[in-house]
Amino acid sequence: MQQIPLHRSFINPEVKDSVLRVLESGRFVRGEECRGLEGDLAAFAGVRQAMLFPSHREGLLRLLQLMRAKAGDEIILPALAPLSTLEPVLQLGAQPVWVDVDDTLCMDVNQLESAVNPRVVGILPVHLHGHPANLDRVMEVAGKHHIWVIEDGVHSWGARYHGQAVGTRAPAAVFSIDPSSNLSVLGQGGCLFVNNIVLARKLRSEASPGPDASESSAVEDGECPFNEIQAAAGRVALRHLEPLNEHRRLMAEEYHQRLQGLVSTPREMPWAHSVYSRYVIRAEHRDELAEFLGRHEVETSTQCAVPLPHCPLVARRGREEPATPHADLAGRDMLALPMSGEITSAEIGRICDYIRSFYDRL
Repeated sequence: MQQIPLHRSFINPEVKDSVLRVLESGRFVRGEECRGLEGDLAAFAGVRQAMLFPSHREGLLRLLQLMRAKAGDEIILPALAPLSTLEPVLQLGAQPVWVDVDDTLCMDVNQLESAVNPRVVGILPVHLHGHPANLDRVMEVAGKHHIWVIEDGVHSWGARYHGQAVGTRAPAAVFSIDPSSNLSVLGQGGCLFVNNIVLARKLRSEASPGPDASESSAVEDGECPFNEIQAAAGRVALRHLEPLNEHRRLMAEEYHQRLQGLVSTPREMPWAHSVYSRYVIRAEHRDELAEFLGRHEVETSTQCAVPLPHCPLVARRGREEPATPHADLAGRDMLALPMSGEITSAEIGRICDYIRSFYDRL
């Protein structure tokens, strides 16, 4: 029986043609396709500048440096997020201040105000698993206390908050582009958005100081992690992103309907337009279910996000961390099921039948 993978990278004839075109050109690094992808991403989001980086982590590190984050500063983070959200904060010597998550698994903004203290310089809301964080309250608290906001889009390409694309509300944002993302470049990478004229100028001048700074990009600066093949594939994938995201939403609805009464399915708020970059259920007997599905050739993941206050990077600090019960519970019962822009209804049906069979046996 054929395995149903957790993720599928988007590869169609147009992607193959674009890759072949690059191969025939003989230009494989820092060329027109990389520059074009940065321009396409900026136009797609409607931001002043997009810049490619080797990873989500390195893109966030650059933004934190632009914000002048330093040792001794404190930055508010959700207690549930990828490790790559936490690592740059610790690398700069700053300290996280944890806010628990709500039913969407994003930052519980009702706890945000109480997390602010005189050492807090910024907030990092994470749009987790394709669902937006509640940005109105985040921006309200940030404005009141004169602290910055960086949106962490992770894999939420094309998600919307009150109709506005995530990554465009705050002055800056960072995203991941990797094989598990809903935007694929056939490899690993990250991208940052800057939508503030002061930050955009600072980013350009630090990337490529001199008379041509206004035209700089990660490509000219020699930092672009993408070869031309990746960039060409990414440009095609970006053109197909909206219909692929809509397909994800349709398949998520099939999951919702077929899994009722078996597991807890993802919650989507009325103001949100989730793109379901990952379809994450909350399941009793999570580990046993994952093992059962694996025996039936269904790939899953229990590491779809990490309760950060209890990860080894934080434990080494030797500090007592505040209670984050919702994130802790999610860390024990979250399970990511297969989801992609090309998963079929038949595959969804097969997965749900296996899940029903598992619980019927208990």
